Amino acid sequence: MWDFDIGRTIGIMARTMPFILLRMAVYFGITLAVIAGTGGTQAA
Repeated sequence: MWDFDIGRTIGIMARTMPFILLRMAVYFGITLAVIAGTGGTQAA
């Protein structure tokens, strides 16, 4: 069984948080672009 350390895990998450937030922002922007491009247009 491998040794799990919650403190080390939280430390790694804290160090990589800017990258995680950047990815979330990019994915959110892509989602908004897809919604605007498909469902956000009004049919004539």
